[in-house]
Amino acid sequence: MIKKIVALNAIILASIFSATAAHAQSTSTSNIYITNISSGWSANTFSIGTAETVINPAGCPHTDVYSVDGTAPGFKLHVMASITAFQNNQKVQITVSNTECASNGRPEIIGVRVYGN
Repeated sequence: MIKKIVALNAIILASIFSATAAHAQSTSTSNIYITNISSGWSANTFSIGTAETVINPAGCPHTDVYSVDGTAPGFKLHVMASITAFQNNQKVQITVSNTECASNGRPEIIGVRVYGN
């Protein structure tokens, strides 16, 4: 019985540390409006512009918009959520990587949360 409790506690602690580590690898904006969206000219990328200062925890060389590469996990969902929010004038929270830039040198989108009106 004690072994089971110790094992369960170890699993719980590992889950907490894992979630904390994952959260530490990203930074999110406040709830903001998307002012423009664009696709890459000669690359499979998608970008979001806002009226707010772009957060740049990874130190990317370009900070005019947030971007995501077409090969990134969740690319289609990020695009869909962003277009929906833009068309409906809904606030979003954009989450970017703390360690990676998109292929175009801009903060890499790893999540888009859309809020209702």
